[in-house]
Amino acid sequence: MIALIISSFLAGAVAPSSVQSFASEDQMAKLDADLRNLEADLSAADPDALPSDARARVDQIRDEVIYLKVKMRKHAEANGEGTGVTTDEVRDLRLDVSDLRNDLRPHLSPATAERGVVLRRGTELNLRLEDGLRSSTAEPGDAFRASVMEPVLDGNRVALEAGSLFHGRVELVDRAEGRTDRSAKLVLALDRLESAGETYDVSATIVDASERLSTGIGAEATKIGIGAGLGSVLGAVLGGKKGAAIGAAVGGGGSILATEGRQVDLPPGTVLQVRLDRDLTLPAK
Repeated sequence: MIALIISSFLAGAVAPSSVQSFASEDQMAKLDADLRNLEADLSAADPDALPSDARARVDQIRDEVIYLKVKMRKHAEANGEGTGVTTDEVRDLRLDVSDLRNDLRPHLSPATAERGVVLRRGTELNLRLEDGLRSSTAEPGDAFRASVMEPVLDGNRVALEAGSLFHGRVELVDRAEGRTDRSAKLVLALDRLESAGETYDVSATIVDASERLSTGIGAEATKIGIGAGLGSVLGAVLGGKKGAAIGAAVGGGGSILATEGRQVDLPPGTVLQVRLDRDLTLPAK
């Protein structure tokens, strides 16, 4: 009886730690956005003014990201369920990035002026679709969200952070049911931007749609010694194929037409390239 009680106790003690939830694609994308914003901060900082441990902390974060990359790849090769990376691992790494960004903030180069930033009409942005859309189930008025994939810079400061949310709605649905002479169609409109706790009215048109887009901030990050960039490392995990077709074509007015099959299918993670139809003014931070 005593042995049975001890056995039951030990089983109960280890069970909770063995149950771990896998991070979702959405959580991984948020980590990717965090890394891109960190890279933008680093590129704006004066290397000589950085805290003495900044580079070591960046190296540590890079090593952790590479670890996640290898872990995810091996998990996928083994046909495992989920991403193979736990929510705790992603959460802890996001906290590390946040802490480093907070420590770097006093060392960033000052804003070029105490003024707002104007993103001019015609500016194009890459957004990650957060909510899947299908012409077979969508209805006019349905809401959707899409997050900014790369920070938008104004000189040496971040005007719009990666992860900022555009909000939109479905304006028109043509299911093309029972028709052989034309494809299904979705018309989407983007009308709001949520960034840094503020909301702005916007007007933007979708000009392209693809499954994945190559990632990475670029060579600017190398000047403080973080190699190819943290975002590019994780981006390889999230998918690095540029312009992979999703069986949809973009027509006039942002309408998305099915080119394969009978319905438009835009899964979460679809990259939407959008163009601003009017100037967007963001206040100075």
